[in-house]
Amino acid sequence: EIDFGDWSSDVCSSDLENLIGNAARFAKSKIEIHLERKGNFLHLSVTDDGPGYPVELIQSGPKPFGKMKEDSAHFGMGLYSSQILCLKHGGTLTLENSKSYGATATASFQINQKP
Repeated sequence: EIDFGDWSSDVCSSDLENLIGNAARFAKSKIEIHLERKGNFLHLSVTDDGPGYPVELIQSGPKPFGKMKEDSAHFGMGLYSSQILCLKHGGTLTLENSKSYGATATASFQINQKP
């Protein structure tokens, strides 16, 4: 049995919405979603076949209002919000580019196992 503590499905839903929304804007034709539990962590990964993340974003991490392209419909807060939620729940947000093409965002959250 898993004790999610103050973690709720809303956290996962918000991160999932942000990561899928990002992937949908940049993907050419494919998005993959993977959810996995490893020990005391829940890992949520979203991979797309788009152009990938800018190198600066991968190296420095998401910043508030850090748009990846000029887009008046988006304010550049999705990845930053996801990162804050992950950190608040003992996890991380990892951004990676594929060697060939595409990108993966992995949100990790700490969970607790009941004895």
